[in-house]
Amino acid sequence: MREVCNMFVNSKRQPRVGQMMKVYRGLRKELPRIRKEAGGASIFSARCFSDITLATTELVDQQMG
Repeated sequence: MREVCNMFVNSKRQPRVGQMMKVYRGLRKELPRIRKEAGGASIFSARCFSDITLATTELVDQQMG
């Protein structure tokens, strides 16, 4: 997670490792619902991946305020 956070160094948002871990845990909880709504597709299908991206953005917004 530390290295993932390094991707945000030049960003206006610079999440801390703890924040990224909360996002990760939140996403893991949401993943079964996302897959079900996408028709049980692989998480790498376009629809599922798009939904994962949206969910992640929402989780980051919650963590970053």
